[in-house]
Amino acid sequence: MIRPFIRFASVLALAAFSFPVLQAAAQQDLPAAPGVTDPGAPLPAAKPFPMPKPNPANFTAALPTKETVEAFLQANMGHDENRIWEIWAIVKSPVEGISIVTVLVNDKSETHQPIGIDFYAMPDGKHFIVRSEKGVVVLPADAPQNPPAAPAPPNYAPANPSSTAAIPAATTFPMPKATAANFTAALPAKETVDSFLKVSWGYDESRIWEVWAIEKTPAEGVSKITILFNDKSEAQKPIQIIFYAMPDGKHLLTLNKYGRLFLMPFSENSYKDYRELIKQRAEGPYRGSASKDLEIVEFADFQCPHCREAQANMDKLAVDFPKARIVFQNDPLGNVQWKGSMPAAAYGVCVTKQGGSDAFFTYASAVFEGQEGLISDDGVTLTLNAAVVKAGLDPAKIAECATNPQTAAAVEASRKLASDLNINETPTLMINGRDLSATLPYDTIKKVILYQAKLDGVAAQ
Repeated sequence: MIRPFIRFASVLALAAFSFPVLQAAAQQDLPAAPGVTDPGAPLPAAKPFPMPKPNPANFTAALPTKETVEAFLQANMGHDENRIWEIWAIVKSPVEGISIVTVLVNDKSETHQPIGIDFYAMPDGKHFIVRSEKGVVVLPADAPQNPPAAPAPPNYAPANPSSTAAIPAATTFPMPKATAANFTAALPAKETVDSFLKVSWGYDESRIWEVWAIEKTPAEGVSKITILFNDKSEAQKPIQIIFYAMPDGKHLLTLNKYGRLFLMPFSENSYKDYRELIKQRAEGPYRGSASKDLEIVEFADFQCPHCREAQANMDKLAVDFPKARIVFQNDPLGNVQWKGSMPAAAYGVCVTKQGGSDAFFTYASAVFEGQEGLISDDGVTLTLNAAVVKAGLDPAKIAECATNPQTAAAVEASRKLASDLNINETPTLMINGRDLSATLPYDTIKKVILYQAKLDGVAAQ
């Protein structure tokens, strides 16, 4: 399940608007609010979805002000008189001085669920980074602007093709070399970017890349990085991706696989800080080694369908990596539609407390197997009690423990760890601090674990 950076309950939007400047991702999470419902539930015919009003708690960043954001939206979307919006949140990000702005957008008929869009306010107070029809761009906060074109990747077609002659099919597409003119920003250095990519992509021996451009942007201290990558066969044209290096020199802003903007750590030792955080605070039940030399931490929600699917991968990891410490950390969504999410997490804490890690993994397996039962109050009770019995424990004692404030605090501490690690979807694996989706093909996950262990100088198997 995808999550916004702000840790509110969220749902998946069903459609996307086409904005001249701002464009919502087709699968965009929204904070839960009156009138916003789970897309999996049947929607009443012709029911309006009035624009919800935000909670003051959604505004944790001093800048930009709501007035600045409102002016920006009016300049970029005000041409459409049928469009309405609500500034839902302005929150601090992990990067000093950068704020995340979330806006809900709809049309005046309100016959569809609002669409959520996120953009990032830069420390200079004058620019936003947004996803647009032209990709991820830097825009001024006070007026609309057409972003300048980036250095173009090479054109593999003949320079002057005849209007009558057929263009021969290209058999290979050699990786082009960048020119000095593509590098107008002093930082980050090309070598720094290349080292970062080596750490991030080096597990895949078939992948090649070229740092194509590092350019200044209108936002002070923000650089635009363009990467071309391909596989060694070069049978396809190189793919272009864009990163924005933040002024702190420690983070990049880019799109994730769902088309959402997100911040990621940026350095040759990007995962070191997260690894230390996990060593200190990942206290969930575990399988495998007691040593934390190779630590694989799964952040999951018992009611998340993808988390259920990922359990096959997790079971294989436990067999293939006996020297790893494989930890389960609760990261429940906890909204009103997912009734079993929080209770299942609380029960899991209590099962671990009373029966240990082995009992927990028996319980967890049973809950995932019976996940369909978590959709109603009665179903939650029956499903969780049955899982507790399979774990060899007393449901009455576990239920009593689950209502204890200390149990709720343990669940919240695990969610806070996920937030501090900038985890925005479940199931996510952290492999010695390196994040990875737990639903990737097993062979890919295994490659990444072996590569990260090699980087960290620890035994993997």
